[in-house]
Amino acid sequence: MQRRAAAVYFVLFVLVGAGAYGFIQVGMSEPTVDLDGPTYAEGDELTVGDRTYTVDAIETEEGDVAQYAGEVDLVRFNESNRETATLENDSTVTFDGSEYRVVAGDGSFTLVEEQNVSAILADDPDVEDETVTRDGEEFVVYREDQSIEPLSEYLPEPDRIEFSVGDSFEYEAENVTATVDGVSADGVRLSWAAPGNETVTVSAGENQTLNGVEYFAHFPGENRVQILRTDQHYGTYVGELGAIEYWNERQNGVWGVVILSFITGVVLVATAYLPVKG
Repeated sequence: MQRRAAAVYFVLFVLVGAGAYGFIQVGMSEPTVDLDGPTYAEGDELTVGDRTYTVDAIETEEGDVAQYAGEVDLVRFNESNRETATLENDSTVTFDGSEYRVVAGDGSFTLVEEQNVSAILADDPDVEDETVTRDGEEFVVYREDQSIEPLSEYLPEPDRIEFSVGDSFEYEAENVTATVDGVSADGVRLSWAAPGNETVTVSAGENQTLNGVEYFAHFPGENRVQILRTDQHYGTYVGELGAIEYWNERQNGVWGVVILSFITGVVLVATAYLPVKG
């Protein structure tokens, strides 16, 4: 009798598990993110206001909720782009092939020639090639009578070049003609025209500003992307991701019923057919 009852319950649990499994296969169709809007591939163009972006690179991977995650690089040629640099006060720069020290003032700055003392002494046959120091001051030594002269008095007046805000400056470090944008006690601000490509990266579900408008990316397939306005589509996107998460939770629960029903049925039958003592 006990074994018959066990067999009946085993069949019952099998039916419950089979029904749950069938529900997974038939009754639980997986929702997807389906957004209105154009889909782009690499090389396609996206226009935002007066700017045109080219889809340069799409990188996709398996997503945690949506089928695909990833990021896309958008490239545009920016004719008005400018680069900047700062010449720090008291730093050394190369100008017209020579080394100068930057002396920044109020609204203007001066390049003071950095003199090569060793080369100047070597070129003068009347003085020794090395200076001497006495009481913390450097002196040059005349060969004829070994008399000395303070180095500061011996050296010629260094070359000085003045610049003001708005002047052009040949910035040899970047090989460009820069504009002096500002001068302060800290240094000199330079800028120059640098037309070229500008890259913006947009990631799945993350907002990015393109020409003053917020956009986000959704990847409906490998190497394909939708780039959509946040104010028009983001609410729908988040809602559909929520539906996918809920579906995953339900599917996990039904699979739990299938597994538990099978295990319970097996344990019940095994227990019923254990040998009876006595």
